[in-house]
Amino acid sequence: MNPGKQRQGRPAEWFVWSKKFSWVKRAHAWDAEKEDIQRREFDARLKQLAREQADFAVEEFRRLVERCRKADRILDKADGLPLTDVELIEEENGKRKRKKVRGMDLARYAALMKEIRESARRAILGPRDGGDESAPEAGSGDFVVAGPEDEREAA
Repeated sequence: MNPGKQRQGRPAEWFVWSKKFSWVKRAHAWDAEKEDIQRREFDARLKQLAREQADFAVEEFRRLVERCRKADRILDKADGLPLTDVELIEEENGKRKRKKVRGMDLARYAALMKEIRESARRAILGPRDGGDESAPEAGSGDFVVAGPEDEREAA
């Protein structure tokens, strides 16, 4: 196609109409409008997702708190148990009755204590991205305070 040559026929009319009715400008405006609509829909979806995540975090926190309380109630009952199996002899109406009382299962007691500690830690720290890598190790006993100088060193 020769740019200096006068156009004739249908393609020439399309070129004239395109200029006359600003087709290129209108097409760019339409594309921008479609992108704006998509961006607004995406922002609305992100806001909804943030609300759902917040609702889940609150529900998870409540569940963890109730789990800790339930485990504490179990441990309170276990505190009244003997450490070893014992046999109690009770007299009732002049008759002796033997009653076996199982001692505390220390392995289960320790596992329950660990579960309470982990649940409480998760409830206090809240949900973390990437699992527990960002959380201090359970039972470390050390508090880490990050100050502005720590952030500069990390960068």
